[in-house]
Amino acid sequence: MTRAPAARTEPRAPQRRWARMRRTDVRSIGWLVFVTTGVVGAALLVPVAFTLAEQMPVAAVIGALGAAVLVAAWTRVLARLPMTTRPAASGVLASIVWGGLAATGLYALPANGALFGLLAQTLPVDFVAEWGAAVIAPLTEELAKLLGIVAILLAARHRLRHPVEGAVLGALVGLGFEATELVVYAGNADVMTFGENPVQTATTIVLLREVLLLGFSHMLLTAIAGMGLAWLWPASGAPARRWGKGLGALAFSYGAHLLWNSPLLTEILPRLAGAVVLPVLALWLLQVARRDERAWQRAVLAPDVESGLIPGVYLESPTTSWRQQRKRLGAIARAYGYPATLSQIALDARLADLADAITAPDPADAARLREELRAQLSTASTTAT
Repeated sequence: MTRAPAARTEPRAPQRRWARMRRTDVRSIGWLVFVTTGVVGAALLVPVAFTLAEQMPVAAVIGALGAAVLVAAWTRVLARLPMTTRPAASGVLASIVWGGLAATGLYALPANGALFGLLAQTLPVDFVAEWGAAVIAPLTEELAKLLGIVAILLAARHRLRHPVEGAVLGALVGLGFEATELVVYAGNADVMTFGENPVQTATTIVLLREVLLLGFSHMLLTAIAGMGLAWLWPASGAPARRWGKGLGALAFSYGAHLLWNSPLLTEILPRLAGAVVLPVLALWLLQVARRDERAWQRAVLAPDVESGLIPGVYLESPTTSWRQQRKRLGAIARAYGYPATLSQIALDARLADLADAITAPDPADAARLREELRAQLSTASTTAT
């Protein structure tokens, strides 16, 4: 007789959805700030959109279609990642919309124009022409997208528990920014070629940014910045490690953007090399974030392991990468069936929720989750195959 895995017969429990946006919450200053900045950003983008649609209609349509495909594809990819917790649908939509409207229309476009004018008045023209975009764009755009993460958190009344959540939320804000920028770039390319072949020009821009150069995108840059913000958040890591990693991730995000816009990467081959190197570095940082997440969870839940509530094996599993976690869940499915996989995901989510409730602190929620875990693990221990 063998024992069934934890929660083999446990019905599927929904994963906790964080960053849940309320439709109307006028009592929340964070929600009001979020809505106001989004509306103002949209209003500032309206003249740009009308000009683009009137003067470059073909490029505008191709750019918009490309942006729609980009958003649909990457929201699907992010939704399929084997995470124990994931943003609510309202949080996903709010992040993309804010990144595409407020971060671009309210912050990046006006700030870029103002700072370019300031540099042109104070520095040599040649320097501004070569290095202006490298100096200004990373400062304004990365800050704008980082503010988007903060705006979502304030509006949803949520805090980042660990860097993985910061990375996902940052990727979504960056996705919205990338979509808007794709449409603008398609129109600008049409203007620079004097509208000779708008279909070819706009399609080339879309393919370049969505395929060849996708590895160096606002999604990746803001995901790294989101990890940095989470490392600086009170809930994650030890103070010394948190500050070093957080500031390092933010500096890396800015530095990578500066290098990308600099005259040092004007040829296509160096740009392709950069588009390969950045995802590798981002994945490495994500692995570091996953290890920190596991270490945080083990440290917070150590008393529950000592008390016998939680078997230590659940916190010792080296699933620090999504590939390892998929292999682990696949092995459970082959051995015990697909329902066991769903139950294991639910168990992992409860463990993450309990660690969060203890850290918050939220004693009532922690007590509820302990009772659920006690019932789930008790059922599993008495079930035989």
